[in-house]
Amino acid sequence: MHVVSADAHRRPDVHRRPDPRPALARRQRPLPPHAVVIGAGLHGLAAAHALGNHLERVTLLEREDLPDRVASRTCGPPSRYLGALRRVLDCPQVVVRAGLEAVGLALASGRACGVEVRPREGAPRCPSLAILADLVVDARGVPFARATPRPDGLLVVGPAATAGRPSGISAELAAGVLGRCLAEHLIDHPDLTGFSPTAQRALAHLGAGAPRAER
Repeated sequence: MHVVSADAHRRPDVHRRPDPRPALARRQRPLPPHAVVIGAGLHGLAAAHALGNHLERVTLLEREDLPDRVASRTCGPPSRYLGALRRVLDCPQVVVRAGLEAVGLALASGRACGVEVRPREGAPRCPSLAILADLVVDARGVPFARATPRPDGLLVVGPAATAGRPSGISAELAAGVLGRCLAEHLIDHPDLTGFSPTAQRALAHLGAGAPRAER
């Protein structure tokens, strides 16, 4: 697994190019569900790893640069963060795209269908581009202002899930609940439609019994 840097405007996977195959062939061989996680903090890393255990395609977006095997962060004890980062980097289903800033949601028929991104401040300016996804997990700590109420396809984890109030839910515990919800959903549903409201309710129920802030 490798970290992909910020030249998103030159990456072929940012846009889903027109498929030259006939429509019938596309229906017979649909692409596997794709999830995008925004933010490589503890909650984002844990969520990406949990999703990678059940999905073939997961993209983790991080505004700052991330090294291939080591990191220096302030969001938690260094050894804990490094361990979480290594697990994600070693997961073949997860692609990390560093240096990209999420600037908005892509919406279609009231459902989140991707993330609008551009290189972070300081990089050469270019128009925002869309990374298409069946599920968007916002782990930055600040939810998109335009997404209230949250549409299907958008899941918020971490402090933003409780409007910044201390929840006491550890990143690992939240990711465990997310993984269990996803495993149950995929038993009867081949796609991720309708998954995010169910998972958000499960996380809210989990938070109701955890009044203390995460250490």
